[in-house]
Amino acid sequence: MKKLLVVDLLAEREGFGKHGTAEIVSHFPDYEIFLWAPHTTKALDYGWGVRVDSAIDADAIIITGSRKNVSQWEDWMDQVADLIRTADVPIYGICFGHQIIAASLGGKVVRAEKNSNFLADVNYEDGTLVKQLFTHQDHVIDAGEMQVIASSQHCAIVACQHPTTTD
Repeated sequence: MKKLLVVDLLAEREGFGKHGTAEIVSHFPDYEIFLWAPHTTKALDYGWGVRVDSAIDADAIIITGSRKNVSQWEDWMDQVADLIRTADVPIYGICFGHQIIAASLGGKVVRAEKNSNFLADVNYEDGTLVKQLFTHQDHVIDAGEMQVIASSQHCAIVACQHPTTTD
């Protein structure tokens, strides 16, 4: 069975952590789920998935959102950045995940003047328009080696893709 490593950065929270992560992994039905929470020693037991103490070799990686901020770097983030730079499998980043991927691959993340906490239109370069929930204050302002594939009125870089990927 294929392995999915979830860098579970809301592992101490019932709502966005347990339930949000369950929604995310539901899109990977053929994967064994491994949960790594490098930012805390108080990760909840979700009743599913395997908790691991460090990153494992996996077939895909998801980096979740976090209550922390890339613009206010903490020591544990170095482990995540190292994983991003050395992985040779698909990596998906949601909110904080998107931000730390960009920062780890030469981009720049800054703290906005005010918090974003709303639904907003997101325009993808293929012409798709969707509404997405934003609950963050950090913004990617330089995608580094990533290619920008979506933007919104309040944030010019809301989704990126690595140029060597096909999906």
